[in-house]
Amino acid sequence: MEAKLKRIATDIYSFEDLINRSSLYVDKTDFIHEMLTGYTDYFFLSRPRRFGKSLTISTLKAVFEGKKELFKGLKIEALDYDWKIHPVIHIDMGGIDSTKPEILNEALVDMLHELAQDLNISIGTSSRSPILFKELVRKAAKLGKVVLLIDEYDKPLTDNFGMPHLEDVRILMENFYAVVKASDPYLRFVLMTGVAKFSKVSIFSKLNNLYDITMDSQYACMLGYTQKELEENFMPYLDKIVAEQGLVKEEFMASIKSFYNGYRFHPSQTTVYNPVSFGMFLKNNGEFKNYWFATGTPSLLMKLAKEQQLDLTDILSRRVESIYFDAFDVTKLQLMPLLIQTGYLTIDNAEIIDGRMQYQFDFPNVEVEEAFLTHVLTAYSTKTFLKASTRYVH
Repeated sequence: MEAKLKRIATDIYSFEDLINRSSLYVDKTDFIHEMLTGYTDYFFLSRPRRFGKSLTISTLKAVFEGKKELFKGLKIEALDYDWKIHPVIHIDMGGIDSTKPEILNEALVDMLHELAQDLNISIGTSSRSPILFKELVRKAAKLGKVVLLIDEYDKPLTDNFGMPHLEDVRILMENFYAVVKASDPYLRFVLMTGVAKFSKVSIFSKLNNLYDITMDSQYACMLGYTQKELEENFMPYLDKIVAEQGLVKEEFMASIKSFYNGYRFHPSQTTVYNPVSFGMFLKNNGEFKNYWFATGTPSLLMKLAKEQQLDLTDILSRRVESIYFDAFDVTKLQLMPLLIQTGYLTIDNAEIIDGRMQYQFDFPNVEVEEAFLTHVLTAYSTKTFLKASTRYVH
C-alpha cells in the first residue's frame, strides 16, 4: 500500500501547528541551534516576503517556551541545549494597522496589553507605546531573561512610503525600537526580521549589538530550500507528478530549478528555492505558474520604476559594493537596493576588484524575471523601459 504523503503547508506560519498537523517540515533546526549557542544573542534577518521568516520566529518561540516534544526527530534534539523556559514577547508588525501614526500607536498599545495578558503581567495605562513596551520587558524579566521576537519590523514604514505622515511613523518606530537597546540587561535573545533594512531607524543607527545575518555565509541557507533539501524531502511528491503526467524526470527537475531556484544570499553559498512558490507548485500538481508575485503586488516598486526611469540594462550590468545595498534611507528610496532586498534581484557573482568585494545582480529565476518584466515594467512602460527589457523577455 502506498504511504500517505504529508501535507504541504504554504499557509501555516506556526511551527507548533505545522508539527501537530503532521505537515512536512524541512528541518532547519541546526541553524536555530547555532543561533542559540553562538557568540551573539542579538540578530537581524532580512529576506523577501513569503520566504519563511515568520516560521523561523515561531520555531524559536517554541524552543524558548520549552516545547521539546515538538522537536522529536529533528536535528536540534540530538544537539546540546538546555531547553530552559524563558518569557517570550512575540511582536508581529504584519497585522498592525499603520494607516496613520496615531492609529499605529493605538494598535501597538493594544497589542502590548494582549502580550502582557499572555504572560499574566499587568502594565500601566500610558497611551504611549514605547513607554508600555519598556514596562512590559522589565516586568517580564521578573519571570526570567526575556526573549524578544519582532516579525516584519519594517511593515509600518513600507506601508506608508510616499505618505505625508511617513516621517511621523518613522519617529514613532524609532522610539519604539529604541526600547530594545535600553532593555539589554533584561534580554536573553533578540531576533528582528523584515524585508528592507533602513539606515535611519534606531535599530541600525543605535542598536549596534544587533548582528545582521542577512548576507552571512553561515545563515545563507537557513530560509528557503537548497537543491539537496528539495531532493531529500520532496522527491515522493515529484515522482508522483512525473508518473501521473508521463514526464521525463530530468527535464522536469531542470525546469523546476530554472523556475523557482536561484536566490543567493552569500556569494560562496549555494542557491535556494522560494519555499512558498515551490510549495504552491506542488499543491497545484506541478503547474508552472507565478505564485510568488500573486501573493502581493509591488505597487511601490512600480511607482519607483516610473519615477526613477529604470534602466534595466544598467542595473544588471552594474557592479556595486555591499554598502550600496546594505541599508537605505527610508525618506530617499532608491530602486536598485529595494529590488535586491525585496528579492527581485539576487547575487549573480562577486569578485574582489581593487581590494574591495564587488557584487553583480540578476533575476533569481524565471518566475521572478517574468513577473518583473510583465507587471512592473509593462505597468509603466516608457521608451527607456522597453529598450532595456527587450533582451530579457523569454
